[in-house]
Parts: sequence; C-alpha cells; structure tokens
Amino acid sequence: MKKQNIENYFCWSDSWVFTALYYSNRHNKNIDFKNLLAAGDVLNHAILTIEEIKNAFMKLQERGIIFISKDNFEFTDCGKELIQKIEKVKGGLFSRIDISLKKLNSSRNKFGFSKNINNCEFITDGLIDKSYNDYMKSIKIYNECRK
Repeated sequence: MKKQNIENYFCWSDSWVFTALYYSNRHNKNIDFKNLLAAGDVLNHAILTIEEIKNAFMKLQERGIIFISKDNFEFTDCGKELIQKIEKVKGGLFSRIDISLKKLNSSRNKFGFSKNINNCEFITDGLIDKSYNDYMKSIKIYNECRK
C-alpha cells in the first residue's frame, strides 16, 4: 500500500469546508449546515456537496483538528492553533481558502492520526437539501426586503 504524502493530505475542497466551518460556526457547538453552506457560497460562489463536507469532516477529525459527536463539534486545541496561524496571514476573503490549504498542509504541523472519528452518518442528503432550501429562502427574504 502506498504511503500518503502528509504534506498534501488535504485537498482544496477540504480547505473550503474547513474555512466555511470556521466562519460559520466558530462560536457554536452545533453544526449549522445552513450557515456552513452560506459561508461556503460566500467564499467560493458555489455550494458545498455532501461528499465534500463528509470527506473534509473525516479528514479534519483524523488529523485531530476537529472533534465531532453527533451534530456537535469543536475545534481541538490543534485546530484552534491552526486557526490562529491562518488569521495572522494577510489576504482578502477570496484568498482565505488557499491560505487555509497552505497552512493545513504545512510540514510544520505536528498533526497526529486519530482512529477515533465520527463517520458523519448524521449528514444525510435530506439534511443538506433542507439546509440548502433554508439558505435559499433566507436569500429570497433578504432580496425582497431590499426592494
């Protein structure tokens, strides 16, 4: 079995999910998927897919950056330290995903590998569809208020 290059463990969509998670849920313990999708849209003008979310959550847990229990999560000390490093880097909103990716894959990180991860079965197509519909309704309401 080929050993995975640790420096390129995270892909761009993992960084997109991580960055959206940080901006949308940094003060919450419950994952607000409507806000996660909204933050992802703001960051990249696209909607995260269920596969992108699940894959990133699994990898972020595996490297000890987040901890997930049911639909609750928290950034670990390692994750909080990573966020502090990312926040120190200058750049606009549209560069945040690339900045996060560079920091996530930095050889300076001392991430371990955890086998105690939540497989994210609670993230279903129905949950993502509902969250997306709620997000679209909030945009519609906002646009109607602006008229």
